[in-house]
Amino acid sequence: MKKIITTILLLLMSGSVVHAQNNDIPEAPFGMSSLEVLSIFNGNFTNRDYNSALPFGRWLLIAHPKTMELPGNATYRADRTFSRMITVYDEISKTQSDPVLREAYIDSARALYVQVLDIFEEDEIDRYRWIFDYGRFLQTQRDIDNNEILAAEQYMKLYERDSERLVTEANGYYIRFIVDQYIRSEMREEAIALMAETEPVAGPETLEFYGRMRDRLFSNPEERIEFLLTRGESVETLTELMELYTRVGDRANSQAMTRKLYEIEPDYVNTMRMADMAANDANYREAIRYLEQAITKTDDNLQKREATLRIADNHLNMDNLRQARDYARRASGIDATWGQPYLKLADIYAQAVSRCAGGSMTREDKVVYYLVLDQLDRARSVDPSTANVVQRQYRTYQGVVPSAEEKFFMNWNVGDRIRVDASLKECYGWISETTTVR
Repeated sequence: MKKIITTILLLLMSGSVVHAQNNDIPEAPFGMSSLEVLSIFNGNFTNRDYNSALPFGRWLLIAHPKTMELPGNATYRADRTFSRMITVYDEISKTQSDPVLREAYIDSARALYVQVLDIFEEDEIDRYRWIFDYGRFLQTQRDIDNNEILAAEQYMKLYERDSERLVTEANGYYIRFIVDQYIRSEMREEAIALMAETEPVAGPETLEFYGRMRDRLFSNPEERIEFLLTRGESVETLTELMELYTRVGDRANSQAMTRKLYEIEPDYVNTMRMADMAANDANYREAIRYLEQAITKTDDNLQKREATLRIADNHLNMDNLRQARDYARRASGIDATWGQPYLKLADIYAQAVSRCAGGSMTREDKVVYYLVLDQLDRARSVDPSTANVVQRQYRTYQGVVPSAEEKFFMNWNVGDRIRVDASLKECYGWISETTTVR
């Protein structure tokens, strides 16, 4: 009861702007003119003397809720007076030790937000910003019951006015706030619908948040799949279905989603997915065809180098060593600071030894391992991130290069240059590279 009485008294003192008539306007404080009241109010406000500003601002809201004649060409900003009075009530509330009185001042500030949105027309204020500020006010006032739900209601009004602006405001913070409040209030379907509706314009932080929220809303992937199947065939929906089918091990449906995505939007990402699918089915030629398409669908060198090296992988899987070597070289040409192509070349030349030597490795075969070590050295020199891999592989290949006895027998000395081509062994004719005896 005490809170109710106090709130009524404060509201009566602040005046009812909606019902104020000319004959209801009280006399100005100390018999001052309107201009003098405005000047003193603004001066006290600027000096943060909120208690002294209060009676002057209260009178202005009653006497001049929207207009005031000012000298010269000056314009009266009535909305700024309301904004400053909201700050006055808010700041005074923070100084109150009595919680009932504190809440009463907060309620008075809240009432002014309602009045502004009621009495001003669309062209008189920035309504979007006022609703936004009202939502922020509610969100930060813990003394207001259900303050966060009330704030979410204001943010939803902004969403209805300008959905894309609200979704992108503060990197998506406010749309995430609404979704979170829906979930906390057990408004599951509303949360799901809002996330689906806003995904096309949501940023990465918001999309990641949506993913976490959906994990909370759906107890298992199967339930999520069942829901998504009712959402049409947008790129976003099909992508999530593909990922969910993969997670539950439904290979057939995962591949079906991959094909649909490629048919709808055959961009770099979806073309690469088709290449992956083909490679996983050991359809290496088809994978290469998609990878070659992917290269033409991007200007990003990181993507180009990745697709190019993947072509080398697929040729290697088909034992097309020469073609694999050529594409690995192309990948290194796209990015000279990337060590992975040289690791691939090392692998290609090591496989060349296995294929040429068969079950009987000769001294000539072992020479090719010098070339393998050369590629590992290049990988480490251009890309320090490959150091650990290079070190492990070095231990393997250093053990199979020609021994001291074999080098003596062949009259090979450390530092000698040896050509790895048909002159070494016919099956190495395609390599045509020179290495150094170590």
